[in-house]
Amino acid sequence: MKRLFLVTAVSAILMGGMLTSCKESTEDPEGPTPTVSISADAEFASDNTATVTLSLSEATSHDVTVALEDAEVQSGQTEVTVLYSKSVTIEAGQTSAEVTVTADVLGLEGGEYQAAIAIASAEGANVAESPVVYINFDYVEKPSVNLYADLDFPVTRVATMRARISAAYTEDITVTFEDDPSSTVTVSYEKTAVIPAGETEVEVPVTVNTDGLEPGNYSAVINMVSAENAVVGSARSVTINLTYPFSADVTIDGLFDEWDFIECETYTLPEGNVKYPVARTLKLAANTRDVYVYFEFDAPEKHGFSAYDINAIPYNFYIDPDGNSATGAYVGTIDNATAGQPFNPMGFTYYVEAALKDGTAEPFTNFYSSTIYRADCKVDGGFFWSDDVTLVNIAGTYDGEDIYGAGTYEDGLARIEVKLSREFFGITGTSFRFALKLMDGPNNWNAMGLLPQGETDAEGNFVPVDLASISLPAYAQ
Repeated sequence: MKRLFLVTAVSAILMGGMLTSCKESTEDPEGPTPTVSISADAEFASDNTATVTLSLSEATSHDVTVALEDAEVQSGQTEVTVLYSKSVTIEAGQTSAEVTVTADVLGLEGGEYQAAIAIASAEGANVAESPVVYINFDYVEKPSVNLYADLDFPVTRVATMRARISAAYTEDITVTFEDDPSSTVTVSYEKTAVIPAGETEVEVPVTVNTDGLEPGNYSAVINMVSAENAVVGSARSVTINLTYPFSADVTIDGLFDEWDFIECETYTLPEGNVKYPVARTLKLAANTRDVYVYFEFDAPEKHGFSAYDINAIPYNFYIDPDGNSATGAYVGTIDNATAGQPFNPMGFTYYVEAALKDGTAEPFTNFYSSTIYRADCKVDGGFFWSDDVTLVNIAGTYDGEDIYGAGTYEDGLARIEVKLSREFFGITGTSFRFALKLMDGPNNWNAMGLLPQGETDAEGNFVPVDLASISLPAYAQ
């Protein structure tokens, strides 16, 4: 009897333990299920966005995934299409997550609108009552910003880019730009610009860098990447072309205004001591057909040479049509009394010799009757007056279309401009070198002006310098 009671008691204890164990296993080891609710900004911001926030009643040890969907707007409201992520995760340990909602304003007219967004379902959480939010949208139609620019860079190297809207707007519009990878030349400009409220455009200067640039055709491509308070229009990229070097057009008429504006290389006497001071300025310019030379010289008597009235001003031009000092000839005397090269290096092909005042025409005009020698070098770098060079006197083979000049002499200053035909002188490449010598006619044709020219050395000795040079636009007949 006692034994039966003991067995029954043990069985009851075991059964009780089993019942207790089964009851504990039905409880959620991660705690109670949270509730997810939804809230949002009352209105869309000026950038057409709003923030929706999903909140949990308490953090959990697992991710909660919430599905969102469009809902019906309130009575009397007009729906606006919105873009947002339809599935949002609230990560374990967190109590909220934010979603950016963007109003689709493409083609939208100005007016009052509303968006409605609801929680469709939640995995890992219960959904709160009234799981929908309404976001109002007072939309003012924003203008489109389009981008325009000059077609080409001018000689100043500064072109103008314009960001423009069709009608004035009530707020400032900030436009942002960037270089396009397809650009082939370096430019500088402000990367942001503001169209002020009430105005329709802003101009942005664009400066091209030509330092060390080889002759050729280039382009700067600039994109408009954003427009705050506006919409980027269809014209969002501009191309500004550059043909370098810049082409210059000069009318040989003894009027020199254009020399202040064209692209040219300028050589002047240095400020220190010089040996031959009469010539003071030399300029070179060119276009696809011609090279232009401008030079100035003082009244010779100002520097102790024979006076202008009795001096025919003999001169030499040294012309290097290929711009290469390693080809062509050289001369070994500065003048009839002075040994040494007037320029170094030389390497010229054409040697022009005459007088600026020849007594048969207006001063500085009769270049086409000058004596011109062409140096056909048997050996590059040959001495001009030697057997290394065949000299060809080409007098009579040219006229005013090939070499022509005009000038003035006023108040003790001579100003002269000369045209050289690129076709006649074989200047068909992209580089050209030139030098000028003026002489004292009554005084044995001794040199009195050289350009380019450097300062004398410490002992007062003449030190020759290189010829003047210029990069040329592409040659065209």
